[in-house]
Amino acid sequence: MTILHPFNANLGPDESQYRTLYVAVEKAALIMVIAGLASLTVIGAVSAAVTMLVGLLIFLVYFNKFMKSVHREAYKVVGTGLLPSAEELE
Repeated sequence: MTILHPFNANLGPDESQYRTLYVAVEKAALIMVIAGLASLTVIGAVSAAVTMLVGLLIFLVYFNKFMKSVHREAYKVVGTGLLPSAEELE
């Protein structure tokens, strides 16, 4: 998911390499949190808690960067209404 999701989430005509990298780091941080949770039984509670805390901090920082770049690069979406019928086109 860390490799494929950033590219699938950000591809398009306005693809920004920075936005793609922000999503990749964000997903890697989530995996770091999961790895810290999984390592509770192996390396001890303190080390696992530090790993999860660092992963959560990285996630929050890069998620905010990603959202700021999305808001900066987003375009206004307006409703166009229904498609015209065949009678209206004649």
